[in-house]
Amino acid sequence: MSSDVVPAVKAITCPNCGGSVAMRAAGHTVSLVCTYCGSTLDVAQPEVKLISAMHEAAAELELPLGSHGVLRGIECEIVGYMRRSAAGETWEEYLLFNPYHGYCWLMADDTGWTLGTMLTTDPHYEPDRGLLVGNDRFSASSTATTAVVDYVLGEFYWRVAVGETVTMETYEGRDATLSCERQADESNWAVITPLKTEEVATFAGIESSAMAAAPDEKTYMFGHVTEFMVLGVVASFLMLCVVFVFHNPSQPNWKNFTVTPDGATQTLTVNQITLTRNSEPVTIHSYSDGFENMWIDLDYSLINRQTQQRVDVSGTVEHYTGRDSDGAWSEGSYHNEVTVAAVPKGTYDVVVEAAAHRWSAKGVPPPSDPNSFATSDLTVQVAATTGAVFWSNFWLALTCVLAPPLLFWYFSRSRKS
Repeated sequence: MSSDVVPAVKAITCPNCGGSVAMRAAGHTVSLVCTYCGSTLDVAQPEVKLISAMHEAAAELELPLGSHGVLRGIECEIVGYMRRSAAGETWEEYLLFNPYHGYCWLMADDTGWTLGTMLTTDPHYEPDRGLLVGNDRFSASSTATTAVVDYVLGEFYWRVAVGETVTMETYEGRDATLSCERQADESNWAVITPLKTEEVATFAGIESSAMAAAPDEKTYMFGHVTEFMVLGVVASFLMLCVVFVFHNPSQPNWKNFTVTPDGATQTLTVNQITLTRNSEPVTIHSYSDGFENMWIDLDYSLINRQTQQRVDVSGTVEHYTGRDSDGAWSEGSYHNEVTVAAVPKGTYDVVVEAAAHRWSAKGVPPPSDPNSFATSDLTVQVAATTGAVFWSNFWLALTCVLAPPLLFWYFSRSRKS
């Protein structure tokens, strides 16, 4: 719209204080609040009537009444101001007027500035899509709350008064919020879109650095996401430090013994370990090599020398190779670790039962080196140590710490784009 729009202005005299008050939207305004004494006036009729007398001094507004400029391509003027509250939160609303485009609302709260564009028709509802405004879909985002007018100044298209209440409902869309205010049998719908502080400053003709309102919503959200991410990284580092501090492994005392492939099970005591805390983790390590297509079953028992109570666990050292239609393959490991999470305090003998077995399968050719079948005895090394790193618990805790800020970052970036 061109910049030569001049709203109709009419001067009226306040019946309460005698002050001359400019009515900027003459012909549209129903009630007006005197800028000198705060009295509410009924200006719908030629004779101005005093609705209620108030002697509260007019608020020093961040955007003064009568300020005008271009906002989102439309020239408009600030004609009214309200301060409202609901559910412990307070916000400000500036009523903007353009004689060709009508009214809209410029609102400010602790998350930034928004623009409320009033709808002339109610949104369309579809059960499977929610509320529709054109092609934009909205779904309910909060329960209904009661908003109260705490302060009012200027002129309005209805008879507004301090203490007036409305029931508010909000619906979230992709890039905007749909607001509905209900009073008696009347419903007023508006689409709320975020504004940057610079847009409001440009409209009002003031420096953006001089505005006391919070930064715009997206900057506000993204700044907090950054803080959450930093806290998440710091918490992850501290968890990693705790893992290694409490790991505190003892030096392994390796014990060697031999087993015969497909031979008898060997049973022997390979280690002794003393636990000084009431409950400690124990890790049993095993290693063997020099074979293919074989596995070694290892059944361990931790036997308390004083009480003869035992803790039984098992492990396997295995390695396989072969060739199929996809080429050569191998799997398994010559090293194995078994961890017992909590072993009571005491001195324990580590007893192992070991048995080696050959494996063969159709399509698996014999190796070029006949000795790789390990027809001779195999040497197995076993050692028990205190301490353990439970990486599964660490990764789970790390996920719980980092998931909220990562999700918050993702959704804030989606809204930012």
